[in-house]
Amino acid sequence: MRLGGPITLEQLEAEHIRLVLEDTETREEAARILGIDPSTLYRKRKHFGL
Repeated sequence: MRLGGPITLEQLEAEHIRLVLEDTETREEAARILGIDPSTLYRKRKHFGL
């Protein structure tokens, strides 16, 4: 994530997902915390390259 300048909502979402994935043991737990379906998390991970 860039520091000192504006970031896009997409960049913010990618960083948030990355941090949640780092802090959880399973993708299912990460999806639950994020409030999304595991299949949605899969698609977002693929989209963001996570």
